[in-house]
Amino acid sequence: MKSKYRPFYIYPPGSKILPYGAPAELRPEFSHFPTWNHWPVDMAPSDGRYALAADRFSSSAVTSPEPVWTSGPGPSQNTDFLIGLTSKPASELAAVGRSWLQAPKLSLSGSAFATQGYDRTQRAYVLARRDAAAEQVDFVFEASESSPVLNPAIVIERWGESDPVLAIDGKAVAAGAGFRFGHVDRIEGTDLVLFVRHQSTRPLRFTISR
Repeated sequence: MKSKYRPFYIYPPGSKILPYGAPAELRPEFSHFPTWNHWPVDMAPSDGRYALAADRFSSSAVTSPEPVWTSGPGPSQNTDFLIGLTSKPASELAAVGRSWLQAPKLSLSGSAFATQGYDRTQRAYVLARRDAAAEQVDFVFEASESSPVLNPAIVIERWGESDPVLAIDGKAVAAGAGFRFGHVDRIEGTDLVLFVRHQSTRPLRFTISR
């Protein structure tokens, strides 16, 4: 509680945050909230047991989310939300939420690459290289106040093993803390994953070349 960092959650619209109370605390004279002393808070080899005495480190749940669920493959259901730690005020986290929940559209130039849009579960834009001879991809983030660009991640499937060269609005961006990339080897080919530390509420043109 004394840390300068505070936890935050960002949920899709329609989610509810409710007091935690299912089931009721077994020892109300010990704790007002359901309390556990299992791993990782405590080293007891258990995935869920109630604390019945103040003899170990423990944790409590004060609130519980009811997120929006969507149908997955078969009988499964899916949901997603962002969770993290921050030293920023809630007002600055609003841009994080908008960039994730209302990600700006990505408009591609040419037909050598295809876009699968924004994948909220990866927090990344997913592209695919269709033309094996293509050496460059150009696209525009249609950013705005309601749909800002904030530190975008980009996955380019079947890019190959070449390192990328990045330019934003025609200006070269050197690799480093603000522009990082890596490769993922798959059976279908080698994918490229990029992270760019950049924020904007206006359209941005990205050029990535081999």
